[in-house]
Amino acid sequence: MKLPVGTKNRWTTELHLLVAIVIAVTFTTAYPHGNINGMTHPESLLVVIGAIGLFMLVRYALPKKIERLFQRGKIDDILKYYRRTTKLSSPSELKKAYTRSLVLCFFGKFKESEAEIKELLEFGLPPTDEGMRLNATAANFYLRKVNPEAGLEASIKATEIMAVGGQSQIARLEKDVYDAYVEIGMILTGKADKQTIWSLERRFGLSEFLLKLIIAWCLSRHYKDGDQSSFKYYTGFLERNAKFCVPLQDY
Repeated sequence: MKLPVGTKNRWTTELHLLVAIVIAVTFTTAYPHGNINGMTHPESLLVVIGAIGLFMLVRYALPKKIERLFQRGKIDDILKYYRRTTKLSSPSELKKAYTRSLVLCFFGKFKESEAEIKELLEFGLPPTDEGMRLNATAANFYLRKVNPEAGLEASIKATEIMAVGGQSQIARLEKDVYDAYVEIGMILTGKADKQTIWSLERRFGLSEFLLKLIIAWCLSRHYKDGDQSSFKYYTGFLERNAKFCVPLQDY
C-alpha cells in the first residue's frame, strides 16, 4: 500500500529518535564501571530511561490541547485558547486575528472570518505582515469553494511580499506556510503537478495543527477520485480532529 508522504515523514522522525535512544543506551551500557559527566553507570542509565519515558509521555500520552478542543467542536473554547496563549503585543494581536480568521473559516463562519481579515488592516501592516492577511483571505476563498483562483492570486501575492523581507528570521520561518497556501491553490485550481502534490504532502507531516487541517482537506479533495489509501489517510485525520468543521468535511 502506498503511504502518504506525511506518514513517511512522521515515521522517519520516530525512527531517527529511536536510533538516537538506542545509541544512548548502548553508550551508557558500554561503560559499566565508569561514569559520564560525574554520574555512575546506574545513574546515567536512569537519565536515559527517564528521557525515553518523558518523550513517550509527551508524544503519545498527552494529546495537544488544541486538538482536543477541535475534537469537542467548541468554537468559543478554541478562540479563547488562542486568546490566552498569544502574548499581548502588536505582532501577537496580528497573529490572533489571523488565527481567529482561520478558525472561523473552519467552522463555516465566513462573514465573521472576513470581519477578522478586515480587522487586520487596522494594524497598519508593514509589507511582510500584509502577507499574513492575504493568506487569511486565501483560506477564506479556498474553503468557501466559490473562487479558488482569487485565493491562489492572494497567496501568490503574499509570497511575493514575504520575499521582500526574506532575509528576516520570521520570514524564513514562515516560508513553508506561505508556500503551502500557494500549493493548496494550485491543487484546487487544477494547476498542480506531481512535484506540487509531493511538496504539500511533505508539509503536512511538518506543519502546525491549523495548517495541517487545511492541507488535509485539500489533499482529500485531490485524492477523492484517485488514490484511495491516501484519501482515507487524510479524511481520517479530518474525521478524528475536525468532525464539527463542516467546510473541512466537504471533500
